[in-house]
Amino acid sequence: VKLSSVNQIEVGAIEAEGTTAGGKINLESGDRLTTDSINSSATSGNAGEVKLNAQNNIEVGAIEAKGTTGGNVNLEAGDLLITGSINSSATSGNAGEVKLSATNNIEVGAIEAKGTTAGGNINLGSGDRLTTDSINSSATSGNAGEVKLNAQNNIEVGAIEAKGTTTGGKINLESGDRLTTDRINSSATSGNAGEVKLSAENDIEVVSIQAEGGNLGGNVEISTGNTLRITGTFFNQNQNLASISTAGELAGGNIAISTGQTFTVGDATTNGSVGAITDGKITISGDRSLPNSFVLKEIEDSQPQNDNSSETTTEDTENTENTENTEDTTESQSQESQPQPDSTESSNSNEDNQTAEVTEPELDEASENPELNEPLENPELIEASDNIEVETTQIPIEEDNEPSLNTNQEVQIASQEPEPSSPVLDNSEPITSVTENVDNIESSINSQEQTAPPPLVVVENENQTTVELEQTNNSQLLLENPETNNILENTNSSLTTPVSNILEDTNSSLIEPVSNILEDTNSSLTAPASNILEDTNSSLTAPASNILEDRNSSLTASASNQTVAIENPAQGNSSQKATPTIIVEENITTTASEISPKNNFHQISLTDTVSQIELTRDREFASYLGKDISKRTATAANIRNTLSSVAKIGIKPAIIYVSAQPDYLELQLFLPNGKPIVKSINKSREEVIEVAKKFTNQIRTPSQLDSDDYLSNAQKLYQWLIEPIAQELANHDINMTIFSMDSGLRTLPIAALYDGDDKEFLVEKYSLGLIPSFSLTDTRYVGLNDSQVLAMGASEFPATANQTPLPAVPVELETIVNNLWRGKSFLNQEFTLENLKQQRNKEKFRIIHLATHGEFHPGGADNSYIQFWDTKLHLNELRQLRLYSPQVELLVLSACTTAVGDEDAELGFAGLAVQAGVKSALASLWYVSDTGTLALMTEFYRNLSKRPIKAEALREAQLAMLKGDVDLQDGHILRNGNQYLPLPPELVRGGKRDLSHPYYWAAFTMIGSPW
Repeated sequence: VKLSSVNQIEVGAIEAEGTTAGGKINLESGDRLTTDSINSSATSGNAGEVKLNAQNNIEVGAIEAKGTTGGNVNLEAGDLLITGSINSSATSGNAGEVKLSATNNIEVGAIEAKGTTAGGNINLGSGDRLTTDSINSSATSGNAGEVKLNAQNNIEVGAIEAKGTTTGGKINLESGDRLTTDRINSSATSGNAGEVKLSAENDIEVVSIQAEGGNLGGNVEISTGNTLRITGTFFNQNQNLASISTAGELAGGNIAISTGQTFTVGDATTNGSVGAITDGKITISGDRSLPNSFVLKEIEDSQPQNDNSSETTTEDTENTENTENTEDTTESQSQESQPQPDSTESSNSNEDNQTAEVTEPELDEASENPELNEPLENPELIEASDNIEVETTQIPIEEDNEPSLNTNQEVQIASQEPEPSSPVLDNSEPITSVTENVDNIESSINSQEQTAPPPLVVVENENQTTVELEQTNNSQLLLENPETNNILENTNSSLTTPVSNILEDTNSSLIEPVSNILEDTNSSLTAPASNILEDTNSSLTAPASNILEDRNSSLTASASNQTVAIENPAQGNSSQKATPTIIVEENITTTASEISPKNNFHQISLTDTVSQIELTRDREFASYLGKDISKRTATAANIRNTLSSVAKIGIKPAIIYVSAQPDYLELQLFLPNGKPIVKSINKSREEVIEVAKKFTNQIRTPSQLDSDDYLSNAQKLYQWLIEPIAQELANHDINMTIFSMDSGLRTLPIAALYDGDDKEFLVEKYSLGLIPSFSLTDTRYVGLNDSQVLAMGASEFPATANQTPLPAVPVELETIVNNLWRGKSFLNQEFTLENLKQQRNKEKFRIIHLATHGEFHPGGADNSYIQFWDTKLHLNELRQLRLYSPQVELLVLSACTTAVGDEDAELGFAGLAVQAGVKSALASLWYVSDTGTLALMTEFYRNLSKRPIKAEALREAQLAMLKGDVDLQDGHILRNGNQYLPLPPELVRGGKRDLSHPYYWAAFTMIGSPW
């Protein structure tokens, strides 16, 4: 396929797919070049080359050049270059190279150039900003491809993988301003890892860097004129927790870092890394300050500045089997396995004062939420819940106030009473615990009263064997096996093992990461839980004694440094087994990633926290909207406080973070009471996004109104996004679910997800909301009673606007203002930008209703707009309306459409409330028919006047249409069979028309605060 023009080229999808060979595709334009998807793949041969060149912009959909040998992809733009995902992978040979260049911005989706014998080189060069999703140039049995990114302005990129067998790929990122990226991996399983170079004039932020080799590790060189933040961790090949690792079997790679200020290992808040920096021989961990410029191998082996710290620069010991031979060796291994906070020496335990008793555990509200027992450090930051008034009082954004640690410590090993969702214990079996009072433990705790209570960690393998390690204010350690016969298989086992056997060395330290509590100092939490439980024939206290076997292990874990790994079902062999679960609390991680090619686990790092996801999403929206828009920092604690604070208005909400990772789908559930829950589903990002696109297109297409083919995909998405957490939602009586979606899923009509078992749509179970992130959402509740609406719109537009008429708008505005709500309305020529500003200056309208076209297009915020009579108001201009002063509670756009599958368009839609400066925005994902829009909008306002909870009012309107309570007949909208509203003449059709298909109601989405 070859197209050439001195002017613009605009063409639809191009298919040149073949069996033995894909066709070459060459497009050259003297101006702009616009096309849909391109495919030059070959099912059993070599893919064709794709070459696009334009003197102006290039805008293209997804590009596929896959084959036994991948095809090269080369795009050159004289201005902007915007494209979807690119795939030049090879199934049995070399992947194709990907080369993109533009004098202006480059915006591209995920890039895959994975090969068998060789990965494809990836080279992107931008004269301004460069933004891309994940990049993968790996090779399964050869050399990985090189990755080179260069931009004169910011670089924002997802995870970068250039893993190989014989060699890892070189990775070089150079930015003229800021550089932000996810995890970087250039490792080689049997050869040399690739070098990693990061350079930026301003800040650099990266999650982690792994350049480990089966032979030699790769060099890592980082240079920035300002700050470097390395915010994540992983287990390196020596099973040490690291932020950077260049370990190699023969020798590690060099690590050189140069920043604008002192670099701190153990603290990535300003300039530093969360985890250790290691080359496999030299490891720097703990709270260690380093010069702004340093080379790892030149750092002297010395104590950190804090004398109380137990962290030093150490050398990894390869032969870990002999760690018990000497106490010094054991201590060294224990210290370097994971970063630890500063600690004081613990006093000796007094065995004479130790007693044991069998008790029935009682998990009341205080024990489940230890912060309820503790005074707040900053009580002035939290408004008393008694001040919540449904109609007028604002519910404040809750802050995260950490309680002090209870000094009345005891060690308890118990079988925890299961929640209703986990009927794992037979009622005939006793639930027992062993409690040992350790009086002298208190002395070492007293100096740590400001330490936050450590979290509960649940590790669950595919066989549903669960181990819980919990340390609350009472320092409880809990072991639970859902299979009762595995816990109490030997009913004659002793439950009164002396504390001395459990603690072994009474001189043990009280501060220890959870990973070191396991029986062997060299083992990690990547072991299946069934292995942790050891011998099911042993007594209940035997595993406990093994867990605390290391005389250097401790009883108090640090919440800021803990990491736990769970088995990754995406890498397992069976999809029939139960979904892995991790229950976590407070500032803990929910980010999962691969540890190493040597195992089948992915890690949950308790240091990254939910704030890492929030930071990533905030950064996406800030980049799209062109400014820093974050309102606050999100933690598990203030999310939970906010969710629980609206209980007085009859809401029990939950927030669900949906992250589509390359190889699996991750759900993170935050509840108003109880601990956050993480679920991992064995579905790749590619599969989930593809099904979501098909589903959305099926229900938004009017020609398919007589078909229910969409139900198959609706059910799949329900099984992936809802079913894994459905029991937890039921157990906590959740009636509102709020979604923070990953890119590719933000325009998913979640109301129409379908439970095939209950034969119900999701909207029949919950009221629903969409948020860009928690930190970008104003969650204060203010009732809408006595508020007024400013309703404006157009039924026709000037010829210059090039817009289709909206004949139902006059009836829509009149019904809302005159019949359902107090306010004012303005139609057609009065629907101007200036008039809206003038009316806002006269009265404090808390609801703004715009019945007009709104379109969210690919590209920047300036490409999306709301149509007024006299002008288009682009999304990046919304702030000039100053809808935040005075605060508008709700903005309604009743006739919007959003491009399916475009991440920029998604950002515009999901970020509408943020950009407009309003609490909430109600908008549609596609143009619904005029009559359908009129029916839903009038029902929405009718319900909102009865119960002013926005998401619930929308749900009631959607249910009325779904169940047939609202339909059309003989030129009228009917409610419960009675004529309700006459339609304008242009829309009158004889007979009865059903509005129950999701096309009519599922498009409407509540964005921002759902209440």
